[in-house]
Amino acid sequence: MAPGDASTEVKHVDFEIDARAGFLQEFPDAARLSSDTLVYLSFILASRPPALLADVSNADYVGRLLVVRLANDLTAATELLVTGYPTQAATLVASMVEVAFTVAYIRDNEERARKWLTHGNPRASFKELTKLVDVVLTELPGLENRERRKEFFLTVYRHLCAAKHANPMHQRARGHYERLKTYCEQRNKQCHHT
Repeated sequence: MAPGDASTEVKHVDFEIDARAGFLQEFPDAARLSSDTLVYLSFILASRPPALLADVSNADYVGRLLVVRLANDLTAATELLVTGYPTQAATLVASMVEVAFTVAYIRDNEERARKWLTHGNPRASFKELTKLVDVVLTELPGLENRERRKEFFLTVYRHLCAAKHANPMHQRARGHYERLKTYCEQRNKQCHHT
């Protein structure tokens, strides 16, 4: 069987169909939550009055840009997850955490939005996530257990980043090595028998 052979492509499609069916059966609420979140994000965007770019504040402009980004990322992450690519979905969700806290940090603050718009370092994030989380949680009125919540968000983010950066502990724990080894052994047998 050569790469690109029709039977190889069918097996890949079957895998994705099986993964989607299994995921939706096992986690029906996750798919519904993703769909509901997209509706909510669309509602947020639709609730903003249409305006010319010149009439929109910096904070509103940045907010719109980043909420659209979140909606698109959520769609892509859900698709990756339901088709059997959880590590790739986790990678995207790590980025979503950063974007969501950036939106929460900027909110309606014109100065913060201006700094985001003029950020000029392609090798650095706008702000470190720990700083964003600190400011966002500090500025939320009446929030209880700030330190516990901060630790929760940062722990989740660290786990997502382990997937994002191919941390060896994450890779070994997910069994990717064994699946790859089995796949390579099967491909070797197929190549030697043809």
